[in-house]
Amino acid sequence: MLEILLVIVIISVLATMLFTGYGSYTKRTRDARRKSDLAQIATAIDQYVFDHKYAPPRDDTIFDCDTSVGLYKKYPGDPNGCDPDYPMIYGPLGSGWGKISNKTLADSVEGGYISKLPVDPINNKAYFYVYKPVKKTDGALWGPACGYDYCRYLLQAGSEVDKLNPIQMIR
Repeated sequence: MLEILLVIVIISVLATMLFTGYGSYTKRTRDARRKSDLAQIATAIDQYVFDHKYAPPRDDTIFDCDTSVGLYKKYPGDPNGCDPDYPMIYGPLGSGWGKISNKTLADSVEGGYISKLPVDPINNKAYFYVYKPVKKTDGALWGPACGYDYCRYLLQAGSEVDKLNPIQMIR
């Protein structure tokens, strides 16, 4: 009887270790996909920049943040314009990259530079991709200013493994 109890305890401990490890593995896998997706998006933007000499613009009179879950307008108290707890102006949450008459990232690069912009593996209020072009007037914050309206850009995704440090590409 003691042997059976011991076997049950050992199996329980092994099962717990297995399931704990699996959760960590899936988080690392999704973070790896996020890095790969951001690299694909960056390649498409870089090709656009090569052809046009500036990053795809955004119309900040309409929205402040272009994300894989919709477009956001900055509201008072929202420090970066990309907080999904604030109302979005385009589509339901998780609807994908927004398109508004050639004024968004998707309008600029889909079709010619990338077939379809990828979305985050989870793509919800906690995990989504962000694209923010940087205006030349913000050059002091991001390095030397250039002669065009949008010189550089930021791509960002939340990390499940390191929640305090998002996955970022600044170019």
